[in-house]
Amino acid sequence: MRDVLSSDEQARILLATGIAGPATRTSHGMMFDETHVDALRLWPNVDKSALTRACPRGLFVSRLPRATDLDLTRPWGDVAGRVQETVTAQRPMTTLTSALIGARIQVWGPVPFVATLLGYVVLAANIVQLDESGFRLGPPGPWSEVVERHRFPTSPGGRPGYLWEPPPNAWPAP
Repeated sequence: MRDVLSSDEQARILLATGIAGPATRTSHGMMFDETHVDALRLWPNVDKSALTRACPRGLFVSRLPRATDLDLTRPWGDVAGRVQETVTAQRPMTTLTSALIGARIQVWGPVPFVATLLGYVVLAANIVQLDESGFRLGPPGPWSEVVERHRFPTSPGGRPGYLWEPPPNAWPAP
């Protein structure tokens, strides 16, 4: 995995989530199915043109910290709950981002949401509610096919979450 992550430690963190299936504990450490690890290495980057078509009003991207305790072998609801807890514990969204998401929910319905860990999409969901206590996630719509089993590289530093928006000329008519 060193060809897609910058260190063996990052590979250990990512694989510990179960993203490539469950591990087998051996006397030499944790072992993973080589076929699943190779498939993970080959996950493509999200195609921004396809993302623009699938999410013409944008989506919220949350970058989870390396220390996130995440078990992707659990049911979707459990993973979504853990992601929601982790995001809530991070630096809050800016007031502007919160207002934009709230307005979009009121006007167009749920806002697409992706959580990434080390650049890999670990959860696709919809933000179905946003209020002073935070947001609530619901299952994703068909748009999620564009991001699931993909990498979503983000630039280093900055806020832990941001509103990704397609180019202005790609927005649908009101």
